Amino acid sequence: MQLESLRYYLEVLKHGSITKAAAANFISQQGMSKAMQHLEKEFNVALLAKDEFGVTVSTVPSVPSVASAGALFIGAFEEMVELAKGRHCTIFTA
Repeated sequence: MQLESLRYYLEVLKHGSITKAAAANFISQQGMSKAMQHLEKEFNVALLAKDEFGVTVSTVPSVPSVASAGALFIGAFEEMVELAKGRHCTIFTA
């Protein structure tokens, strides 16, 4: 799995739209859709529920946990990067 795909997934959930998430991340809608397809294929589950209003987290029972864990993972990764740069972080305490 690519970290960027996980970030994009969380952005799609945040914006409720693949198109809006793509624009916010300066990539094409097709690129964002492809990233979502690859992530769903890798997890072997539909991660997004699509309707006429946009997209939300899938109703597959395990998927909300995947979204929550993904958000925690991205946050921890970003904290790790900040630690490596010598900046103060809130998640990790030594």
